[in-house]
Amino acid sequence: NEAARLNNVAAGGADVFFITSAARSQSGSCLGEGSSLIHQQVFVRLGDAKTLEVSKPLTEACGEVPCPGAAGRGDAELQGASEDGSRVFFTSSSPLVPRDGDETSNLYMASIGCPGGGEAAGCEVSQRTVTSLVRVSQPVAGGEAGEVQGDTVAISPDGSRVYFVARGVLSKGPNAEGQMAVKGADNLYVYDSTSGKPPVLIADLCSGPGLSGQVSDARCPANLIEKNDGNLFSLTPEAQVADGGRFLLFTTYGRLLAGDTDEARDIYRYDAQSGTLDRVTLGEGGYDANGNNSAFDTHIPAIENGHVSTRLNMRAISEDGTRVVFTTADPLSPRAVNGLSDVYELHKEPDWSEGKVSLVSGGRA
Repeated sequence: NEAARLNNVAAGGADVFFITSAARSQSGSCLGEGSSLIHQQVFVRLGDAKTLEVSKPLTEACGEVPCPGAAGRGDAELQGASEDGSRVFFTSSSPLVPRDGDETSNLYMASIGCPGGGEAAGCEVSQRTVTSLVRVSQPVAGGEAGEVQGDTVAISPDGSRVYFVARGVLSKGPNAEGQMAVKGADNLYVYDSTSGKPPVLIADLCSGPGLSGQVSDARCPANLIEKNDGNLFSLTPEAQVADGGRFLLFTTYGRLLAGDTDEARDIYRYDAQSGTLDRVTLGEGGYDANGNNSAFDTHIPAIENGHVSTRLNMRAISEDGTRVVFTTADPLSPRAVNGLSDVYELHKEPDWSEGKVSLVSGGRA
């Protein structure tokens, strides 16, 4: 695997998710003489019992891996799994569910458990199988494309929520700000696998000067020549989740709320339970035009999802989602007079209309 993915080894240590390319000869043996290349697919090794190919249609019977139909499928990319290994997310350009002809990149969720849909603990390891396959990036209108961009932004530890970017229109209604998903834009979505409902639009991101994806967007700054939000759907996104995936902390150049008027990168916190967005990078008591200073971008640590210790060491949001710690050279407090990066904390309880920012470091040394 080119990068460690979230929980590619399940918490118990026995189940391992991985990607590989293999070859199969006409006789069925792997790497045989005259074999042909099989595209990269996603697999899971279940203890010492068996290996399953995950990135295939459920209707395709397969007693050994790689499955015969893999030669005709496009590459699949592992995105991550839940801690217990019961849910795994991957992208593929191959239509894998019935009545699906979309050959753009789509996000899928496979569930692994006992035959008949029971939980994995209810049967022997050798009996476990892929019990369901859901196309997460299912467009609202039939015949349209999902067009998932890059890698997932974040996956909750239990696999209940996944955050991702797609240029297809996947949500049926507006977000909390009254905005609708736009075809061709870099739409940021959240999917709740426990509800099974269509993805919900969070906002659209910025790809370039005045652009979101391939669509003009006045909320994207005009100065984004070399900078953009592409880092948010990369291998190491500037995004973190908290409270079981309820909260997403992320950075963006987009002016996602009316109070954001600068052209710098800001930090936002999304609450999937209420559907609301909060801007984190505010001024202390409204100082510095309430943080609207175009001269300073703000960052949170980029985290490689596969490393639990790194996620803990670089955590920027508390587990309950009420506190965010960040650094910026933007003087968000009248006490920040050193002209250097300082540490700030946002504190926002659910019933507060706006968060309260305070300076943590001295601001003078």
